[in-house]
Amino acid sequence: KSLYAKNIGYTNSTKRAGIENIDPSVTVTGVLGGKSGMKKLSSYLNSKGYGFYPMYSFTTGYGYSYLFGRQRYTSKSISQDYAIQMPYEIATGQATVGGKAGYVLSPRYYESLATSFVKNYKKYSVSGVYLDDLGNASYSDYGKKVNIYSAGSSLYQSKALETISYNENIMANNPNDYAFPYITNANNVPVTTTMYGSVDRSCPLYQLVVSGLIDYSSPYINYGNNNNIRWNLLKAIETGSNLSYVISYDDTSVLLDTAYTDYYNSYYMNWKETIINMTKELNDLGIYSSRLVGHEYITDNVVKVTYENGLTILINYETTTYNDIKTGFALKANSYVVIKEANNA
Repeated sequence: KSLYAKNIGYTNSTKRAGIENIDPSVTVTGVLGGKSGMKKLSSYLNSKGYGFYPMYSFTTGYGYSYLFGRQRYTSKSISQDYAIQMPYEIATGQATVGGKAGYVLSPRYYESLATSFVKNYKKYSVSGVYLDDLGNASYSDYGKKVNIYSAGSSLYQSKALETISYNENIMANNPNDYAFPYITNANNVPVTTTMYGSVDRSCPLYQLVVSGLIDYSSPYINYGNNNNIRWNLLKAIETGSNLSYVISYDDTSVLLDTAYTDYYNSYYMNWKETIINMTKELNDLGIYSSRLVGHEYITDNVVKVTYENGLTILINYETTTYNDIKTGFALKANSYVVIKEANNA
């Protein structure tokens, strides 16, 4: 059981709500309830046995709450231009015309920001934090007085993660290996590879490594996902992934004419039955009670996965029935079958 909260709020403004500047003060915007609302929500979730991970962005922001912040703290390119990130339109995949640029913080300030963050975060009585950028992205800084290469950036991130992990449980967004010692949960972990021309098949190597080490979940099923529900269920079985959704309390019609229209598919009541049914099926299957230890291709679209407790499952991604010669059984398209029960079943 775990939840994370994105740093957003529903307003009639086209401007993003929440913390926009890189700022160690950790101020929660009033539209999210402020300090009292955050403490109340955290207390309620803890009483229900849920982990709570409000999202905090370390590496980028629209500005700084520091004097001469942009000049002093922003990473620079080889040409000494400021490193920036532009928002993108989902429909076109292009940078938003007239969009507000986000500045990239130099890696050398990660640890000091983490120290200030921990100190100021304690007042909310929250024991977890979701870091959507620290641990999964490497930035360089080619300033005149310092040169930090992309590979070295991971060392700065590790120190910041270590500082935070002493005080908080950390959920990270698709984290790299150097973040593993410091996190308790990994979110948005891909269940397929890039499938470039040089790649023949997709093997869940990431999940085989981290299974049993940390809890991890798949990419959001209802956000930025072009695959159907059944495919996502089969991928959860194949990779041992927890399910992940983006959910809103209100009907998303309230998001029209705001900057949040990309969350159009998040209304909870539209997803309630799907979430319950998928979760029940995976729990009954028992994949979360053991580690993923084996993955084997039978054909290009039929795979066999094995868990440490002996549970072995055959999955058919084909659009036609798969007939297994060895066992003689037929497996329907887009389906799975348990070919060996768990040892403790």
